[in-house]
Amino acid sequence: MLANNITDFLHLPPKQQVHLIECVGIRLGLLRYANGYTLELISMQNFYTEVWVDKEQKILRNLHAFTDTLYLDPYLELIDIESLLCAL
Repeated sequence: MLANNITDFLHLPPKQQVHLIECVGIRLGLLRYANGYTLELISMQNFYTEVWVDKEQKILRNLHAFTDTLYLDPYLELIDIESLLCAL
């Protein structure tokens, strides 16, 4: 059930995708909110996955796997650069 790349991941059934995210995904601690959903960014080694959860019902609604860094833009403003600079 390993997904070595995004193509393998996308060909897995949704339940296996979720299981793989839980087992090997790295939670980056970046959450954003859009249209009643909480979106969490997960690193899957050579691609990323956004996990969309309905905020009210607490139900997983969507997984969005991607490699295009354009999709990371909404998360950039969530990173506290000041704390990184102070550590130097």
